[in-house]
Amino acid sequence: MVLKEVDAVWVWQFGLSAQKATYGRFTDNPRDRSFTKDYLQTSGPNASLLSAKFPPSAGTGRSTFNYQWPGGSTPGFTVWSNDRLHLSWTTGLRGPAPWRLTPDPTEAGPGTFPGDPNATKQADAYTALRAFTARRISGVLVGVKLVGEDDVLHARAYIINPPPSLAFAATSLMPPTVEALTTGFTKRKACQSADFTTAGASPVYFDADRNHDAWSTSPPAPPTARIAPLTTMNGTNASYASLGPDLGTDDSFAEAAPFSQTVVDQILKKIDSGDFSVRDNYSTIRTRGSAQRAFAKVVKDNYGWKCAITGIATREFLVASHIVPWADDASIRTDPANGICLSTLVDKAFDAGYLTIGTDLIVHVNGAKLMNDPALLAQLAPHDGVTLATPLVAPPDAGYLQRRLDKTP
Repeated sequence: MVLKEVDAVWVWQFGLSAQKATYGRFTDNPRDRSFTKDYLQTSGPNASLLSAKFPPSAGTGRSTFNYQWPGGSTPGFTVWSNDRLHLSWTTGLRGPAPWRLTPDPTEAGPGTFPGDPNATKQADAYTALRAFTARRISGVLVGVKLVGEDDVLHARAYIINPPPSLAFAATSLMPPTVEALTTGFTKRKACQSADFTTAGASPVYFDADRNHDAWSTSPPAPPTARIAPLTTMNGTNASYASLGPDLGTDDSFAEAAPFSQTVVDQILKKIDSGDFSVRDNYSTIRTRGSAQRAFAKVVKDNYGWKCAITGIATREFLVASHIVPWADDASIRTDPANGICLSTLVDKAFDAGYLTIGTDLIVHVNGAKLMNDPALLAQLAPHDGVTLATPLVAPPDAGYLQRRLDKTP
């Protein structure tokens, strides 16, 4: 089970309007256009929350993301229409599979609501929806955004008080704070939502690899969490909670560690104020992950989200690399001048001493150390002698670079 913290949840009543929207488009009856919608509607605070969590791109008015569920995904986007925000999907692809009718649903998924999804004419679609309604099943559509996933909405569907054959999809499987969103709908209120990162909110966790039994109110317990001794540059010992042996030195590992968006925001405010410290006695696994997230945002923004050596811009391959490692100086752990945006390969080479950066910002590749790996040498050699890209602000501190050079064997 891989649990991640829930950022926000939206729940829609699976009423006739939602049933038609997710079933598909039909234009064979010009007098009835009720099957031509490719979206669910949000308004008021539900729309505001959706817009805040998936902010529209400048100039387009849209945010784009992927609907995901175990074993599948489909493109999605949001777009404003008057005072309502539409949660949409690509015309012709129909709604996300978990939100549609499916023959003989099982826990293996992805569908939840029993019915015929294959009508090709509007009259037959109405027949399928009437058959579903006759089962007297009260369904809800659920969208889950996880902390740190800015382009994914996890789609699920649940049933309120289901018959025994559909008990695997019961809303009672949800934490109480989420299940509370599945009741209280009215003719004017078909959507409800909650932000689980606000002050005072009880955290909720979600496993994206599971269908209906994906929820937990207990945080994931890192199996290798322990207090590890560290030897700093000046020979003194420090301690911090580590997730595995490398959390204090491996920045890419830390960027994948558990984190709290609330703590990230707090650390970003500290960085803005010029306070770059993260004390060891507060340095838990969660804080390390949160601090790295804040540090990574500032550093990557500083370098325009490009590797300062290779120019690589694919975000999945970028790391905010510490010059003076996290474990070596608590006072500068989030200092932007102690960070460089590097690609994952260059970050590993920098950590291992195969590649160094001088105080003049010139890159040096240690060919002698790479003689036994000509393929790696061929990847790094073209960057020998290049000058580090200039960041927007906070260039690498020469003193930090010298400290790194002094420690590199």
